[in-house]
Parts: sequence; C-alpha cells; structure tokens
Amino acid sequence: MNMPHSTEAEAMALGCILMDQSLIHVLPNLASPETFHSERHRQIYKTMLDIADQGGVVDLESLSVALADKMEIGELNQALSHVPDPRNLELYTEKVRDTYRLRRLMEISATITTSCQEHGASGKEVVLAAEAAILGLANDGPMHRDIRLGAAMGENLASLEKMHERGGQYLNSIPTGYTRLDAMTAGLGQGDLVYIAGRPGMGKTSLAFCITMNMARAGRHVGFFSLEMPYSQLALRAHCAQARISIQKARNCELGKDDVRSLASVPLERFETCIIDDSPSMDVLHIKSKCRRWKHERGLDIVFIDYIQLLDGPKAENRNLQLGAISKSLKALAKELSIPVVVMSQLSRDSERRTDRRPLLADLRDSGCLEQDADLVLFPFAPEVGGDSEIIVGKQRNGPTGSVPVCFAKEFCLFENPYHGQVYP
Repeated sequence: MNMPHSTEAEAMALGCILMDQSLIHVLPNLASPETFHSERHRQIYKTMLDIADQGGVVDLESLSVALADKMEIGELNQALSHVPDPRNLELYTEKVRDTYRLRRLMEISATITTSCQEHGASGKEVVLAAEAAILGLANDGPMHRDIRLGAAMGENLASLEKMHERGGQYLNSIPTGYTRLDAMTAGLGQGDLVYIAGRPGMGKTSLAFCITMNMARAGRHVGFFSLEMPYSQLALRAHCAQARISIQKARNCELGKDDVRSLASVPLERFETCIIDDSPSMDVLHIKSKCRRWKHERGLDIVFIDYIQLLDGPKAENRNLQLGAISKSLKALAKELSIPVVVMSQLSRDSERRTDRRPLLADLRDSGCLEQDADLVLFPFAPEVGGDSEIIVGKQRNGPTGSVPVCFAKEFCLFENPYHGQVYP
C-alpha cells in the first residue's frame, strides 16, 4: 500500500541540522523520529540526537562513523543531498507532520474496522476512541513538552510584564467575577482542576452557575455539563437571577407585569457563549469527547460539571476507586486542553456533626483522591439561615487558604460581591 509521505521534506528538515547546529535543539519540538516515513531518515535523525546528547558535533563525518554498520556513506550522502534553507525548518517539519497525520488516519481507520469486527465491542466506546484519536491529530502541536527551566521562567516573566502593562488583567487564568475571591486565587488557572463542594442547600450549583454566567457575559466560551438538573431549570435560574425575580414566583406563575418586563429586558445574546449539555447517564468518555469537539469547533475556555458523584466511570472494585479514576481523568483533561475544569461534589455528613459545621477537605465524599487531585477547593457556606455567606478556600495549590465574604440571595439563587453587586456589567 502506498503510504502518504514526502521524502524531500524529510531530507530538507534533516539537512537544516547540518547547516545550523543550533537547530538540533529545535527540531525535536517540531517533529519526532516516528513522524518520518523513511526508515533511513528515522535512523539518521535518531543518530543526530544521540550525537548531540553526547556533546558531539552533528556533521557528515560523525554521522558516517555512527552509522557505519547500518548504511554506506553513499547512501548517507544521498539521503542528505538536498540543500535546504534553515529558515524554512518549520515549513519542512509541517509537511513531515502533515503526511504523518494522513498515515495515522489510515491506521486509525484500520483499527476502527478491527474493533467493529471484534465480538463484544461497544459501539459507543469505538466511536469515542476514534473521535479522540482523530481530534488528537487535528490539535497536535509540538511533539514534545520538554522545556528548559530558564526558558519557562522567561515565558513567565513575559506574561507578568504583559499583565502589568494591562493593569493587572489576568493572562493565564479566568476571573470568577467575585472580587475578593479573585484577589485570593488570581482566578481559575489554565490546566487546573477545581472542586466546588458543599452539603445540599449550601449553593454549590448556584455558585458554579453564577460563575458560569459571569464568564459568559465577559465573552468566555463556557461548557456546562448538568447531570442533576435539565437545561430548562438552569435557564430559569439564569433568567430569574439576571432579572432579580424570585424563582418560586416564576415557577408558581405569580409574575406581575413588572416582573415580565424585567425578564424581557435581560440581554439573552450575552449568554450565547455558554453551552449546556444535560444528556442522561454521562460518563467521562462523553465529557472528554464533547470538550475536545467544542475546543476544536468553537473554542473552549472553561468547563463545569455538576456533579461528580452522578458520573459513570470505569469499572473498579469500589466506588471510591472509581471516583478516583474519574478525578484523575478530569485533571488530565484540564491539562490536555489547557482550561480550568470545575467539578461540583457532595460532602459527607461529617460536617453536620461538628459544632460550627464548617466544611473540611476530609469531608469530600467517597474518595480522598478528589482532595489530592484538586488544585483548588471551594466551599460555599452559610453559617446559619439568614446569616452572612462566605466562600471558603479549603485548598489552593499555589496560594493561601481562607475565606471571602459574599452575598447569597437565595430567592434568586444569586451570589454577589458584598455591597457592590457583580463585577461584570
């Protein structure tokens, strides 16, 4: 079978190394040996990397010595006979990667066929695995994530300088819209796994959805997976919160003319960047597949999942191990897509047995892995009915813990900054 490839682009990429030694440290971030179709080119590339790792000079002489038992000098000269322009290295490697994608698509197609023919194969699992593999090809970037610490510190300095120039505007995180919470956490960071946990009635879904609305109004692309409530109930909450209309009045059809006018005045177009998925019986594969698709098709800045105890997971000996596997998978998703993944979780009843009833990390229900995997854990908490509400920062991997005051208008299911309302207009 004739597999897609570009012998010329492969030779040009390798030739760039011979013309500019410094590119031997750049090429691995653009293409790995397995992306080369020619076995001869793969051998030459691997040998170049070995010579460089040993501190040697990569040239025809060193290559001919290292490859003496694998190919003749004439064969080596022929493989590297092209004269490239080192400034075009990225163009050459993009061609190499593109033909690699086509070969991988052919391999994926063959794998799909084989999987479909196997007895006991699940159609859903085959579809999701194929989708993940194909979207992975579409979203591929540099082949390696290795980076020198000094270079990483330089990137960080550039980000901090840009943040300073923009008057403190966050660059690698997303503000929640709650001023004091953002001051403590610097927003929700890219690649972070965040848990919002609480006992029933403490407002964990309300807080998550208020943050969702704040971010949508700011133009962020938000995904909200609702395993507990249908989209219609979430829409009602959003509408009533924005119009400051009692949800109970709306549900009981007790709205007056002023209420209807207030609801009609809400600018619905400002929430178009938020997508709700309330599919029944969701599992992690469904969420990962949908997130990859959203990221590829429309962009995705943050994801909310309400809530983890209702998610189906991989088979395990017990529910604790199953939730642990789900949590690790969601953390991996956050890193893969470089977005915050915010997950709601129930708390055990232990907090209700304590005098002050303040939640602790140990109260996270069913699995200690949730506490370990989390970069940030938030507890919405009301000390007593009608008392002042607060958001407790129970864990923060890169910052302090503590609590911040908020106002919780329960009849609207609306969290607000104390005395100042919400940040976003």
